[in-house]
Amino acid sequence: MNEGRLQSVLSGIGAARRRWRLPLLLATAGLVLAGCVYSAMALDLALGDLAPAPLLALALLLVPVSLGYAALNMKLTAVAVGAAIPLAKCLRIACFAQLAEVAPAPGGAIVRGAALIERGVAPSRAAAIVTANAILWIACAVFAAGLTARGAPPWAVMGALGLGAAGMAVSTLWIARIGSIRIASLSVVLRVVGLPVAALRMIIAFAAISVPIPAAEGFVFAFASIAGSAASIAPAGLGVSEGLAALLATMTAAAPAAAFLAVALNRIVGLIVAALASAVYALIPPGEARDG
Repeated sequence: MNEGRLQSVLSGIGAARRRWRLPLLLATAGLVLAGCVYSAMALDLALGDLAPAPLLALALLLVPVSLGYAALNMKLTAVAVGAAIPLAKCLRIACFAQLAEVAPAPGGAIVRGAALIERGVAPSRAAAIVTANAILWIACAVFAAGLTARGAPPWAVMGALGLGAAGMAVSTLWIARIGSIRIASLSVVLRVVGLPVAALRMIIAFAAISVPIPAAEGFVFAFASIAGSAASIAPAGLGVSEGLAALLATMTAAAPAAAFLAVALNRIVGLIVAALASAVYALIPPGEARDG
């Protein structure tokens, strides 16, 4: 297929995705809302039963830490392709990228890639480094889930470990080829640091609905959240993360209804904080928002 034909096909796919984006968003949001209501009823949980302390910890501490982590990752991504982006600007990009997941998919990747392209990075190279980092993030999450899913059958554990290790190897080599071995090594280190944060967010989200889970199982549900958010079939992976979490719950001590609700709560709080941060950034005059 020649380049012109490929571009035509991609344009057609993009137009179709934009056309169906809003209906799909409304449909999946409705399904998730129905799932949350059903899960809350199954757990006999009312809105007033939500524990305020874990909710505040999630909104005021863990989500901001996650956005800071995303900013560091954006900074390293920029360095890998020779783009100069100040860390403060990377935080701005991270906030808009998370919020953009509800826009035409893959919203977050588009925001990150566009930030690189604006600074002179070739589109193909920007797409490659963003994709390689996404694969590394998912692969690390798969591997961690395999290590911690104690109730999973042996074949599932071995499959997760094998798939995760293979994905980590391929994506790390890809990042090294784009940037350097040092950049690739730092990318892996960042994922090792980021996964416990993602797992802690899930543990706290479960605590908010008064369903404590073992610390190790936080990694299992972190994988569900990460994998679902990477799915472009629905805005922000809406419904995918929750459904996957409910499925994985059968391999843990948590009830599927609790897993569905906790992942949804974690997502909602994350989007609210990102929206508020993005609104603040949007109010900053253009002259003050430029790179220094």
